Amino acid sequence: MKPSWVLSDQEKNERMLKKMQNRERRRQLGLRHQDGIGDPKIDAPDDVSLSSRSVESDARMNGLEKELSPPRSSFPECGISESEEKMLNEWLLAEESTRRDIPMPGPVMSEILRMTQTGAVMSGTNVIEFFRLCYSRVARFALDGAVIDFQSLQSTTKKLLMARNLDSLCTVRLAPCLGADGIGDLLKQLHRAGRSSTIVEEIQLGELALSPEQIFIEPWARGSRHTRRYCLCVRRLARQMRGDPRVAILFQLVALLQNDSETCTQLEADEVIRVTECQTRAAYLLQRYLVSRRGRVSGLVAFAGLVLELPEMSRLGEILINGEGEDEDESH
Repeated sequence: MKPSWVLSDQEKNERMLKKMQNRERRRQLGLRHQDGIGDPKIDAPDDVSLSSRSVESDARMNGLEKELSPPRSSFPECGISESEEKMLNEWLLAEESTRRDIPMPGPVMSEILRMTQTGAVMSGTNVIEFFRLCYSRVARFALDGAVIDFQSLQSTTKKLLMARNLDSLCTVRLAPCLGADGIGDLLKQLHRAGRSSTIVEEIQLGELALSPEQIFIEPWARGSRHTRRYCLCVRRLARQMRGDPRVAILFQLVALLQNDSETCTQLEADEVIRVTECQTRAAYLLQRYLVSRRGRVSGLVAFAGLVLELPEMSRLGEILINGEGEDEDESH
């Protein structure tokens, strides 16, 4: 087996998915033996082909559950423990505190309220302020100490991961503002915008929910192709999250710990292993939460759909930094 620091992002994600599937299989077998349950006559395949990411595979995901899912009673639900539930609630509170402690600038909130009336795009100055605020909030969440695994890493490691993944974290944060159908949810959008630095009373709230195309635009985006790829990615994430804030926060932790071969070359071998172990724990918790809430097949499909977006989120961040790669295929 090749060492993790020479693997591509795609190979790392496939290896992590395989580990998750093997661990889930061992867990299910253990539960069946404890309960005296033999192998069910009908079972779902252990592996859903995840070797490529295409429009066709994305379209098949919706029908996969109906086609393959056996009765839920065939699979004992693994769930998450009380201590994990408590930890998850602490992360949600920590994320909520960033919206309270880092308020939305008054001019940006005023324009957001006007956009709910007119459907217009955000002005260039406010676009930059909006994403700067988003960066500040995700950085505060990662560094405030709530995520113990991340805090246990060396200072240099945390800085490298933050520099690499900050844009991905912002993308994950914006996805729950959309419904599973990709249409904006106005109430969730206003809640996630957080309180304003000034009281805005003279502007009435409209009825139009915001879309990513109104906000992720130039001068922040690097052109129209970058905007289209970003909006497609956000909608795919929203489809898998289904508006569940716990799924969003857990996937945010997985994205925070994403690393590539370039990052690994700047870290000691032991530290690379620690980062991989931390990400694996976060991913396994996300997988178990999804399976407990949606059933085995639907949960695993959602988990795979989210993890497969990690390379695309990284590519979008690279385009944002250096402006290259806009001629790449958009159908990821």
